Amino acid sequence: ALAIKLTSHQDSVRVLKGKDDAAAAYHQGQVDLLVPLVKAYGSDQGFRVCETAIQTYGGAGYTRDYPAEQYCRDSKILSIYEGTNHIQAMDLVGRKLGQAGGANLQAFLGDVAKFVSANVSHPVLGPSVKKLSEAHEAIGGSAMKLLMWFQTGNIGLVPLAANRFLEMMSELAVGWLLLDGAVIAEEKKKSVDA
Repeated sequence: ALAIKLTSHQDSVRVLKGKDDAAAAYHQGQVDLLVPLVKAYGSDQGFRVCETAIQTYGGAGYTRDYPAEQYCRDSKILSIYEGTNHIQAMDLVGRKLGQAGGANLQAFLGDVAKFVSANVSHPVLGPSVKKLSEAHEAIGGSAMKLLMWFQTGNIGLVPLAANRFLEMMSELAVGWLLLDGAVIAEEKKKSVDA
């Protein structure tokens, strides 16, 4: 879902260039911010799925009798090439969060906050949206902690938290997009049921 949203943002950037520079800058900023999430989170989750498949097969899962061992080996490379996932996490916290003076992160967090505000009282999805709000607050607080570490000379702590921050931010983005889709589906369901 996140990759599809990024692709549509990239298409929007091409269409908007010269017509609405502010909108184009927003969309490009979101692509710049979210690319490490798409690459790292997607490849980590793919490996975890394969890892679980091996565990499901038991000891036989890592034999060539089943395709799970091959898929696991094949999926591991995804977290290594095009910049290892740790490098992606360091790029996110060391460069992307502060890009455009932090405006890209603020725009992302603002978009999630608007969604939460609009849907926190949703009759079906409200409880899940409240959990999304908690995750949103956690990301904002964690980003401020990372910034504080940079500013106070505790930069050595940043690599220790970078991967976890990337995973947390990815979970926030995926949760937001899934809930956004669920809100749309609920609205469509109402029109079908009527």
